Amino acid sequence: MKLDVALWLDDLAEVPAAAQAAERTGFGALWTSDTNHNPLFPLVLAAEHTDQLRLGTSILVAFA
Repeated sequence: MKLDVALWLDDLAEVPAAAQAAERTGFGALWTSDTNHNPLFPLVLAAEHTDQLRLGTSILVAFA
């Protein structure tokens, strides 16, 4: 069984370490939302620093 985790960070500098920790822990996916920031920026950083972790947005409002 795979479990996912939500990323709730305000500082983009913390994203690489958090994504790597999630991957090492065995989570299957990392999700972001656009509640406080653009959800795509953390995913770009996570993609650069992980190998197996699946990435996605839990919500992305295109035309607010």
